[in-house]
Amino acid sequence: MATEGGFAPERALVQSDGDTSGAGAFIELEIDRGRLQAIVDEAGVVLMRTAFSTIVRESKDFTCAILTIDGGTVVQSAQSIPAFLGTITHTAREILTQYSLAEWKPGDIIGTNDPWLGTGHLFDLTLFAPVFVDGKIVALAGVVAHLPDVGGRGRDAAAAEIFEEGLRVPPIRFASNQGLDVALSRLIQANVRLPEQVMGDISALLNSLGKIAERLASLCAEITIERFHYTCRELAKRTEAYMRNAILTIPDGTYQSILAAERIGHLSFTVKLHVTIEGDRVLVDFAGSSPQVPAGVNVALSFTTAYTVYGLKCLLAPALPLNEGIFAPIQVIAPAGSIVNSRFPAAGSARSSVGHFIPTLLFDALAEVVPHDCIAECGAPRPLLNLRGTDTDRGAFSPLIIAAGGFGARSTKDGPSCLAFPTNTECAPIEMIEATAPVLFREKELITDSGGAGLFRGGLGQRVVVECLADHAEAFVRAQRLRRPAKGILGGRPGGLAAIIVNGKAVYSPLRKIRLRKGDTIAIHSPGGGGYGTPTSRARDLVTEDVQNGYVSSEKAVALYGAQLEKGAVKEGVGDD
Repeated sequence: MATEGGFAPERALVQSDGDTSGAGAFIELEIDRGRLQAIVDEAGVVLMRTAFSTIVRESKDFTCAILTIDGGTVVQSAQSIPAFLGTITHTAREILTQYSLAEWKPGDIIGTNDPWLGTGHLFDLTLFAPVFVDGKIVALAGVVAHLPDVGGRGRDAAAAEIFEEGLRVPPIRFASNQGLDVALSRLIQANVRLPEQVMGDISALLNSLGKIAERLASLCAEITIERFHYTCRELAKRTEAYMRNAILTIPDGTYQSILAAERIGHLSFTVKLHVTIEGDRVLVDFAGSSPQVPAGVNVALSFTTAYTVYGLKCLLAPALPLNEGIFAPIQVIAPAGSIVNSRFPAAGSARSSVGHFIPTLLFDALAEVVPHDCIAECGAPRPLLNLRGTDTDRGAFSPLIIAAGGFGARSTKDGPSCLAFPTNTECAPIEMIEATAPVLFREKELITDSGGAGLFRGGLGQRVVVECLADHAEAFVRAQRLRRPAKGILGGRPGGLAAIIVNGKAVYSPLRKIRLRKGDTIAIHSPGGGGYGTPTSRARDLVTEDVQNGYVSSEKAVALYGAQLEKGAVKEGVGDD
């Protein structure tokens, strides 16, 4: 792994082009980067504190960014969704082809939720505002957030075409110096189930953009516009240099991985990738992947690219701040009309059901050449439960309940339990969901034996049981790994399977709408992560601790780890030679 140069604390960026200008210039650059980072982090706090929906306020499904005038990413808020890290640049450049900089005026906010121009599904709204200093645009402020509703089928993954999934807004001016466009506001409110939450979140996004523009204009006035532009160029240059240096540590060659015949309800699909390393460049080709399907699990190329780059960043440069430089040495291609490069009018509301496999497929492809940097498969995609209906007291409700699975084991540590990957959305607090929707959480607990056995154990999945308190409701569940567990690595065992259980009966079709009455229950089991290394190599004291904590049953301790219980402790099996 490359370790020269870079950002604090471990100097994560090399000096570019043999620059030997000394520590002073580097420190100045790092200070400027830190101040830019502080701006987008503050904007993120503004967004969280003013948003109406739990998906933004509690689960933090958003990002805030500063971009160059040509759409290149400079910095993004520390609290950001990995997919948005990769798609926001794509969206900015698409919008700039339709709205030239000469058309932007102070107060303008332009955005879209078009899946192929944005993040791959209608729920995510991306907005941009110009940052003016001395009458000239010096940068773009950008925000992305998951809206609580977009009409149509909502989170139902059974749509055959995008027309069924909700309101699609092409690149359009959302606001001007006169405020939010009144006609557009009326149009949106007329097409969603939760107009107060949706418009409240959009207002919060506008607040966040305003904060970025205000703070950045003030910074540019202090340090000069020229120094700001220099900082943008230098950050991208140094980041690219570091990323290329890291790629050089992988032997040249082509490596491949395949997710074959994965099922979603009655549909099956294959995702295949080839990773070609040639010097300091990477080509990831998804040739051989299935054609797009008549369900909401298709993935737009922007989303595929985002998680491909994110997976490579996790392997090669986990501490490196993300900006335009990371994308330069990486090329992603996929057959047009495939499940990982969908074409209009493909549905895609549940694109994470396929897209979240991509980073682990990359790890699988490169495991032989970078075994110490790869992890076992995670319990991803994590299950999502959406209950929808109208309650006499609360009105319309549509909470999203996230049940994160177990993380894959690593080469030096067990996988954390109930930790989402590759996304980082958080589970909204139970109390918050119960206060805003007619639901009652009956159980929320770790599932014993769900972490894959290994030298290091996979993280555990969780069991979440929700009771419906409304007279009538509809439930939509997105779940994968109902039949195919997360794989272990280098001899590690697979993690536990996911499950959907309605009133005690297992359901195997995530595409099916589930109708609930008062008192009905839905149990969601999230999948566990795979193990790393041979289970019988695991330290005896760790096995003992796992049994005592309830992570591993005494039966599995004997069967998988080659140990036996004696007087409450775990000891090596007497049959071992």
